[in-house]
Amino acid sequence: MLLHPEKQKLREPRAGTGEQFAILYVEDNVEYHDIVGRIVERMNARLNCIPTAETALEIARIEQPDLVLMDLNLPGMDGFEAFKRLKKMPETSEIPVIAISAGAMVETREKVLAAGFVSFVPKPIFKPLLIREISGALPVRSIGSLDQMLEQPLGKPS
Repeated sequence: MLLHPEKQKLREPRAGTGEQFAILYVEDNVEYHDIVGRIVERMNARLNCIPTAETALEIARIEQPDLVLMDLNLPGMDGFEAFKRLKKMPETSEIPVIAISAGAMVETREKVLAAGFVSFVPKPIFKPLLIREISGALPVRSIGSLDQMLEQPLGKPS
């Protein structure tokens, strides 16, 4: 369930309805790059995994992805600070950001909500929850059938 549905703007892909959505995933743990990559490849989405917030901010400014998945516990700049900086840049201020963290405590969820993220996904990542949260942040008709994606096994990485 989106935490701030009133703050999200549903944006169509830049080149029309057939183009993949661009998702920027800011995560330093390479294992999660693979897990999330296998999930979003079924969602008409292209995933760009970046291990540091500093690099991700520059890429987000240039590429302006349709969605950002932001780990909160990153080396160097944390996900909360990166989120604040994304929202201050005119090029990235309208991009919805979903927080992801191993800290699934109530305090973490409250802090995420107060900061203005559109949603929160705890680690370990539960596939149906991530699919639902991404679907809530992007136009569903553009990412395919939610029920179909939930039924598909992840399988081995390609």
